[in-house]
Amino acid sequence: NELRRCHEELGIVWIGELCGYASGYAYDTLAFSDAMQLADDLNMVVHIHNDDAQDMERLCIEFPNITFVLAHLGDSPEEVRERIDLTERHQKLHLDISGHGYQRMGILERAVRVAGADRVLLGSDYTINDPAGVIARLEKSNFDIETREMILGGNLERLLIEHGWKHG
Repeated sequence: NELRRCHEELGIVWIGELCGYASGYAYDTLAFSDAMQLADDLNMVVHIHNDDAQDMERLCIEFPNITFVLAHLGDSPEEVRERIDLTERHQKLHLDISGHGYQRMGILERAVRVAGADRVLLGSDYTINDPAGVIARLEKSNFDIETREMILGGNLERLLIEHGWKHG
């Protein structure tokens, strides 16, 4: 009911940042599935922390019409690779590069090469992390101005508008 109310009365089109491990719920329950079905019906973006690439893949398969934004690139090189590679198989999956994983040289470039510049978003992860690190990494990248602008806010605005957000 709250999702429907927020969407219909307030124009909210973005759910998240969902963080099951910190909030004590799992992504494989009937209640979560019902919430995702409603998000799908309402054409809402779902921003999610999911440390399990196989579980994230399951969600992408189970809900192929949902635009998911996966928070963080990951801790280990293997985890980063798995998360980026998911975007190759699931065109509605986007990457939020906040928090951790972006620091290693070549990682942001690989994310943009594999996912596409239009599916990589800056997230701040504030108040846990200082967003200055990821912004500095973007500014020192070899991306052209258009790619940087897409990542720094253009992609977010486009997603919001595509999902029915009306600013102003």
